[in-house]
Amino acid sequence: MGLTDTHLYRIAGVDKADQKALATRAVKSHWTEPETRAAAKTFRDPNAAPQVKAAILDGSLPPISTVAGQVVIQEDTITRMTEEALGKDAQLALVSFLQAARQLSGFTPDQVAEAHGAKLWPATVAQLEAIAKMIPALIARLTMKRVTP
Repeated sequence: MGLTDTHLYRIAGVDKADQKALATRAVKSHWTEPETRAAAKTFRDPNAAPQVKAAILDGSLPPISTVAGQVVIQEDTITRMTEEALGKDAQLALVSFLQAARQLSGFTPDQVAEAHGAKLWPATVAQLEAIAKMIPALIARLTMKRVTP
């Protein structure tokens, strides 16, 4: 994502010494216009602590603003951070799944069933069916092929 004219307009309102670093952070963090506006407002605030500004620039603190004396994080920021977290969670889930599948492939179905216990079979079957429905679409996406359901 590049910076729009609105992003640049907001960044132009801060001290020249901070403009490049703020623009770089906006690009790296994929800030929306409201996020850029909030960050620029913080940088223009003479009472903003230098540590807060530094944390915004290094990405350890999202753009913040204050409303009625309360620190506020933009809704856009929360949405973006949630999407990033879900993406990372999906990566971890896929790695875990592949590792578990690799281990399971060394066993027969009877060995797996015996190890698991009959009481858990219905829940296991439901989970395996859900995974089995997703696998063709996942394989298609990963191999960039189209498949019709």
